[in-house]
Amino acid sequence: MMKWGLLKYLVPSTALVCPIGSIAQEIGASTSIVIDPRLDRTDVAGARSESEYRPVPLVVGPFLAQPQLSIVSGYEGNVFNQADAKAAQVVTAMPSLVASARLSQHELNLAASGTVRRFSWYRTENSEEFAVAADGRLNLTQQHALLGTFSYASLIEPRSSAASNRNAAE
Repeated sequence: MMKWGLLKYLVPSTALVCPIGSIAQEIGASTSIVIDPRLDRTDVAGARSESEYRPVPLVVGPFLAQPQLSIVSGYEGNVFNQADAKAAQVVTAMPSLVASARLSQHELNLAASGTVRRFSWYRTENSEEFAVAADGRLNLTQQHALLGTFSYASLIEPRSSAASNRNAAE
């Protein structure tokens, strides 16, 4: 009798935790999803990771490389950000690579990231974005150094932006 008594409480609570209707998560109108999976941030207590859970960088020649991949899927409730909403499933893949040279006196850091979106319908909305960056320091003497930074990005302005052409007339 005790087993059935617990079961009547378990079934309704499971329905609250795992409702049948929640199959996918809606993703905002043409948003760029920025996920910063770096666990070495020290600005917030919850963002600090324990040392045994930190990813181990790959050694590639003189570089320490840290590749990452995030994949998010869901549905877009208003693909074109218009009053007559059109919905579609979307998958977003975000690869990135950060590499630092192991040099005794100099410094070189490289970074590359991208975002690839694929819609089930309305394939005209599929998109690719990327960014690359490099910075370094070349020590000439103990008191003199050359510093350099380079970055380039090819990004897409979302339809939800106030400056987008479709919203300019409103």
